[in-house]
Amino acid sequence: MSKPRRNSAFGNQAMRNLNSAANSGMKVADKAASGLFRWMVTNHSGVQFYLPTGLGFFDTIRHMLTFLLVATLYYCLGAIALFLMIAYGIPFLIMGHL
Repeated sequence: MSKPRRNSAFGNQAMRNLNSAANSGMKVADKAASGLFRWMVTNHSGVQFYLPTGLGFFDTIRHMLTFLLVATLYYCLGAIALFLMIAYGIPFLIMGHL
């Protein structure tokens, strides 16, 4: 009679170990998935630092469009200045008109 008890006790211990390992694995997977999804939905762009607080939806949209327009003009003027320096400045320096 003691032999079946040992086998059933061993079998019960093995099942408890298996259940414990499965529960630990599920906890680790849950923590990893939660951390990954929390990271995915976090804003990493830093846009919140540029937006004013306390404005309504349409005021915020207008502010963003104004910022986009100013940034576009800034970069266009920089590109024009770079073009003028390359197109007229370099030939001027090469020809020795100092």
